[in-house]
Amino acid sequence: REREREPTPHTHPEMLRTFRSNPLGRHGITGRGLMGRWGPNFAADPVFSRWKRSPITNEIQRRGGHPILEFIAIQRKDTGDWAIPGGMVDVAESPDDTMRREF
Repeated sequence: REREREPTPHTHPEMLRTFRSNPLGRHGITGRGLMGRWGPNFAADPVFSRWKRSPITNEIQRRGGHPILEFIAIQRKDTGDWAIPGGMVDVAESPDDTMRREF
């Protein structure tokens, strides 16, 4: 048997009139904020990794007893920072197409 939930300021009609829409005050964000578009902003950021192997024996290389994990990173042209390759999914584009485009 389902238990009835207690009304909250966001669901109870009488309480909605007594509370402001944002009880914690302004959040400082206007419009889209830092997002590129209104509504959902989907991103495709694939992570490719592998264990580092010896070119001679093909054994997994270790450092301090732990296997070394390699992954693909790119250096951004605009900031010089290192990042995982990927980007925003354009309208009418699939995440697979985005990964191909960004990679």
